[in-house]
Amino acid sequence: MKTLLIIALAIVAIVLCVYLVLVVRDLARPAEPASKNLKKHFGIAVILFAAIVIPIILLQYIDKKDKVEMRQNPLLSEWTTQFGVPPFDKIQLEDYAPAFEQLMSEQNQTIDQISSADNVPTFESVIEALDRSGERLNEVANVFFLLASAETSPEMQELEAELSPRLSAHIDAITLNEALFEKIRAVWEHREELCGGDSAKLRLTDVYYKRFVRNGALLADEQKAELQRVNEELSLLEVKFTNNLLAATNDYKLVLNGKQLGGLPAGVISTAETTAREMGYKNRYVFTLHAPSWIPFLTYSSDESLRKELYQAYLNRCAEGTEYDNTEIINDIIRLRLRKANLLGFNSYAAFVLDDVMAATPENVYDLLDALWEPALQKAREELDEMRSEKFKELLAKRKNDKKGNSEDGDVIELGVEPVQENTPADSIAKDNVEFNSWDWWYYAERVKRSKYSFDEESIRPFLSLSNVRQGIFDLSNRLYGVTFRPINVPVYHNECQTFEVLDRDNTHLGVLYMDFFPREGKAGGAWCGEFRTQTYTAEGERVSPVVTIVCNFSRPVGSGEALLTIDETQTFFHEFGHALHNLFKNVPYSGLGDVERDFVELPSQIMENWSFETKLLKTYAVHNRSGEIIQDRLLRRYRRSCEFNKGFAMVELLAASYIDLDLHNITEYGAPIDLAAYESYMLANKRGLMPQIEPRYRYPYFQHIFGGGYASGYYSYLWTEVLDKDAYQAFVETGDIFDRKTATRFRTTILSQGGMKDGMDLYMDFRGAEPSREPLLKARGIWVEPVVDSLAADSLKVE
Repeated sequence: MKTLLIIALAIVAIVLCVYLVLVVRDLARPAEPASKNLKKHFGIAVILFAAIVIPIILLQYIDKKDKVEMRQNPLLSEWTTQFGVPPFDKIQLEDYAPAFEQLMSEQNQTIDQISSADNVPTFESVIEALDRSGERLNEVANVFFLLASAETSPEMQELEAELSPRLSAHIDAITLNEALFEKIRAVWEHREELCGGDSAKLRLTDVYYKRFVRNGALLADEQKAELQRVNEELSLLEVKFTNNLLAATNDYKLVLNGKQLGGLPAGVISTAETTAREMGYKNRYVFTLHAPSWIPFLTYSSDESLRKELYQAYLNRCAEGTEYDNTEIINDIIRLRLRKANLLGFNSYAAFVLDDVMAATPENVYDLLDALWEPALQKAREELDEMRSEKFKELLAKRKNDKKGNSEDGDVIELGVEPVQENTPADSIAKDNVEFNSWDWWYYAERVKRSKYSFDEESIRPFLSLSNVRQGIFDLSNRLYGVTFRPINVPVYHNECQTFEVLDRDNTHLGVLYMDFFPREGKAGGAWCGEFRTQTYTAEGERVSPVVTIVCNFSRPVGSGEALLTIDETQTFFHEFGHALHNLFKNVPYSGLGDVERDFVELPSQIMENWSFETKLLKTYAVHNRSGEIIQDRLLRRYRRSCEFNKGFAMVELLAASYIDLDLHNITEYGAPIDLAAYESYMLANKRGLMPQIEPRYRYPYFQHIFGGGYASGYYSYLWTEVLDKDAYQAFVETGDIFDRKTATRFRTTILSQGGMKDGMDLYMDFRGAEPSREPLLKARGIWVEPVVDSLAADSLKVE
């Protein structure tokens, strides 16, 4: 084709040249009027010109296509990078679609071979072959979807919206393949014989059988077709939800001048100034809806109107009527999820999800939430009372300092308190008249900590530089498990990524760890841990090491200085590193045994948080970023006392988010579209008595965890798992050494390395020897009430 085009182009070019010579001669000796000659020759010239341009365009298209075909797609080639990490330096956006297409096709061929084989089904020919099918597809999907969260673009979002439904349809085609399921069922029904008593083989067979059943393998053909349509629609809606949220978060900015920065620490101001400068503003300060920006502003800004403006912007992201309205998308998701649950034999989506995890039923989750709600709410009310007093004292001080004569009638400052007569004693004024709002909570919680405990969180940040905290986590991992971390130079998807080889206690290669710390326009909010490549074994028994990534949105460094973390960011780092260790230590023989229940997966992460501010560990890493001084005991004592305050708030906002997640997914009928704001308000305020001064941690329109993050009907997991992590940590405390290597080794071998080899509770029992107690959780959250012992009743049981 290319040769023919070149020949045709050459012929047309020669003809055009000859024709131009003849035209010149013809115009020199006109046999007809010049205007008529020109019109005739112009038409012919246009035709000849088009005859040249069209082949040139076609040649360029063919050259481009040839170059693409000649260039090997790095997603399809063997990854020859060090440790086999993804070749981020070679991957281009246009590589993904053809890679998905080819790898899905290859997996389909494997599935056809498994399902059409006429031999007697065996574990190896069916279950193991199925488990190994699509391994490369999974790796490419991991890379694509993790980058779609950490380093996206409008073009990538468009591609994600295209690929997600196609991948969903591909997965459904496998799980709804009748011939394949019959093979699986044949092995499952004779699993004891075919697996030879091997626990891993038995577990994997059971996992795949249940997975296929839960994904519709037993449905009639018409129901299967509908389920496929539902799943494709859901995958696209979840992408749209996430993209809307990212756009809404990036779109908002609060631009201030120097007179509007009252109360803000110097570090917060410097960060806002840097943000403004990067956005093109001069002599201005910008605050955004990213956590490292809005949380410090609400904590320290003395301007209530600005706190209100920023917090309401945060709360109203993607709300009804806004540019990135998610309410219709959420309604469609809820309607389709309920339909999916009904097709699979469940009366609610929550019942469907929880049937496959530790909690088992919505009723069991509600039992946990209800047991914690009233004690947490009561503690939050006590905290509110203290903060209202703090605000009241502040208002009185402002009134006292206000010069007389500001108004003709001598009115006091109107700051949400009833007018006070000049000679009225301060203690006779009811502080209950002070208006207290949700955007006041962070600010006055900090004020109480200052006045009551002499603690300011900013005073501890210089000791929490990012490198210090990272080293503290590395040291803790080494003390517990003997692992070390060596910086390496491998391809990265963004120049801010840090990369490390992880070496086991015997100095052998364990895996690779990526860390990406700071917010960017193309990065989703929050923090998470994922795997570019999951741990498994090849058919030949060779270990495939994991490539793990931690993604966060921490406070950026100011100027040439180092990033200083908040207390919450420090705990988040420990949390995500716990997930990373879980992925790195996992040692399962089959890919299908890598996952654990959603309400168990947070145990390895949350238990790490218990060490984050232990004095013995802090003394090793909390070093002042300028003076080099180790954190002082007096500062730690103030911090620990201050930790007793605001626990009610933290518990209530977490419980509130857990409730609204479960409430919405536990509906059994969907009629007219749900007014999400009204529904949320009714379920929390009217039904459960949530105080208006506390908002749930997430509201529906921006609840990424449940509408785009895989936690639907599962946000309660953080509390469910906290029962486990607080009880498990006691195993270390009970030894008298929180770094006890024997206990850590047992935790690694019974839980961290096991993946999904057993049910979560069985794994926990293997480690602890008993079911978990709620007592450590209640004590840690400050809502433990010592049981009253009735001495008379006890005495009456004695035998005289």
